[in-house]
Amino acid sequence: CLLLPHLSAEYIKTLQAFSYLTSLTELALNILGDSRDEGVLWPLLAHGRLTKLFLHAESDLFASSHPSRPHDKDIFSRSSKLFDLSTNNKTGFLAAPICSLLPSTLTTFNLRFDNEIERLTKDQEEALQLLTSLEVLGFAWGDKLQRLPEGLHKLINLRELSIIWCPAIQSLPSLPSSLQELEITRCYAIKSLPNTLPISLEKLKITDCNAIKSLPKNGLPSSMLELNVHDGNSKELKRECRKLIGIIPIVRTQN
Repeated sequence: CLLLPHLSAEYIKTLQAFSYLTSLTELALNILGDSRDEGVLWPLLAHGRLTKLFLHAESDLFASSHPSRPHDKDIFSRSSKLFDLSTNNKTGFLAAPICSLLPSTLTTFNLRFDNEIERLTKDQEEALQLLTSLEVLGFAWGDKLQRLPEGLHKLINLRELSIIWCPAIQSLPSLPSSLQELEITRCYAIKSLPNTLPISLEKLKITDCNAIKSLPKNGLPSSMLELNVHDGNSKELKRECRKLIGIIPIVRTQN
């Protein structure tokens, strides 16, 4: 095998060339058209050293070749080192047979949406809940995404949540009690935050969300260390946040 720790490849049509790169620790792939895994992806995850994967594809690469036999699943769950995954919704990752293989290792997951997606299916939401070790979760580029998964509060180890450029989302669901950092960027339709935020929350960053006029009805938790609303937000929200200067250690309200 080739001793290559990092690799980025754009606009490829097949994964066959990557089958021998078992020394890879980080891999970024942008795959064209209706490509197929050809039995490469899962062995690379199971038997290689891959810890970080960025995958953009237009076909369900994960679903097309995931381990199906109990013995294969057991080997995969014990040997996979993947802890950081960024992918788009078309790759087929959010399926119960797949997410059930990674609950003990995957700690960072970033999901990008295609323009036409309005919401995750019930099966996809349930699959996401299987990723019980998640500490960092991001949703991005959901132009038509109407809502976030309702079961986010069940991710009991989640520390950081970011929602970026999801302009159609109007509200947030219940959040995990473990959450420490929340970032909301360019979610133009959100008019208010949940009445109560997690008592563990330490950092809140809101950017370009001009429809939000106030802080949560029940205020911010006493655990807050940093409040950042400096860029692209309403005058009303900034005015309310200025009242917390001296109460919260870091308050940013100016551009």
